[in-house]
Amino acid sequence: MSENTSATIYNTEGKRVYYNLVSESGHLDLYELPDGIYFISLKRSGKVIYEKQFIKVGQ
Repeated sequence: MSENTSATIYNTEGKRVYYNLVSESGHLDLYELPDGIYFISLKRSGKVIYEKQFIKVGQ
């Protein structure tokens, strides 16, 4: 991912549970997030470039 790309993750209630800039490797550390259903939004220079629902299961 290029610079200025941010990742925001919301739970099913719409509460923001994660926000961080995305590293060059594209790796997000979601270890502390409990298992569940989430929505991710990636933004670059303030514009949404990717949105997706995902399920986190196990470590």
